[in-house]
Amino acid sequence: MIICYAGLLLFSAAFFSAAVTGTTSLPRWACVFNTLPLFVLISPLKFAGSGNIANGLMFLALFFIM
Repeated sequence: MIICYAGLLLFSAAFFSAAVTGTTSLPRWACVFNTLPLFVLISPLKFAGSGNIANGLMFLALFFIM
């Protein structure tokens, strides 16, 4: 499970840096729909599985953006 979260963190950091620097065809505002900002917004609400909810929202938003 720790390896899975490490992979998701690595993907989130790579996606965030690619969206911010413009190396991807996605617009720069797409970095808002990253796991890290979504987790920061959801975590104060103390939901169980906040990281999984943030990941699901990220992939759903990317589905509609693409």
